[in-house]
Amino acid sequence: MEYVIATDGSYQEPDVIGALVVANPQTRIITKTARVKCNHEEFKKSRNVYGECAAALEAFKIMRLYLDNDPTSQFVLVYDYEGVQKWIDGQWKAKTGLTRDYLRGFYMCELSLSRIKFFHQTSHQGITDFYSYLNDTADKICSGVTRPEFIIESNLGEF
Repeated sequence: MEYVIATDGSYQEPDVIGALVVANPQTRIITKTARVKCNHEEFKKSRNVYGECAAALEAFKIMRLYLDNDPTSQFVLVYDYEGVQKWIDGQWKAKTGLTRDYLRGFYMCELSLSRIKFFHQTSHQGITDFYSYLNDTADKICSGVTRPEFIIESNLGEF
């Protein structure tokens, strides 16, 4: 089974928020939505980057759960902040507490990069396809326009 998970992060002083949307690309039905509350004071200085990383980390946890149920699962992670992918695949060095913790959280999920296709979606460009629709939905959850199914407390800063 293939799943698409879109993430987004937002800074709305004084809050940092992340959001994620899980969908089935065959049926184009959204199966889960979540808003991620980001409360680590040191990481809040990174604003929307913190929200993006927190949402992506929650996406990795969901991937791990899906893989535990179906080891053949494949994923597309749709994101609009480049670091979501570049810290994971080593293109960027994790130099801050936030990025090192993000990387540790990813490794703790024990995911194979061969199961994840990263897709960079330019934000705020309008809805042109399914991925941009999911990115827009995650953005609306961050901004409070759309209510999520779940609210999750980020544990970035605990790794």
